[in-house]
Amino acid sequence: MSHNIVTDGIIVYVEGDIKGQWFAAKGWQKNKFFEVMEFGTMKSMGIPNPHLETNIFIAPNHRHYKFHIYNDWGPVYIENIDTNKKREVKYFELYKSNSEDYIEYKLSKFK
Repeated sequence: MSHNIVTDGIIVYVEGDIKGQWFAAKGWQKNKFFEVMEFGTMKSMGIPNPHLETNIFIAPNHRHYKFHIYNDWGPVYIENIDTNKKREVKYFELYKSNSEDYIEYKLSKFK
């Protein structure tokens, strides 16, 4: 039986092809997501940007992508420029609970 030990942090999921299907983000997706989301910054100083498109970048799979970020924190989509396919990206913040027996999973601000 395998298990993961989690302390705290952020888990990132990317929408699959089937409704309700989600996959853990690939390393490059997660790293680029953290970069474009600018966690730990003040961002818009109180008035969220309605829609931000990032610059196009080339992923390790040699395809072109960009992120669409709405209201500074979500919803967020990653768009494959080569196929015009957009997939929603969700993130979950993990917080250590008061109990030593489990970790509490808290859904981020957007659904």
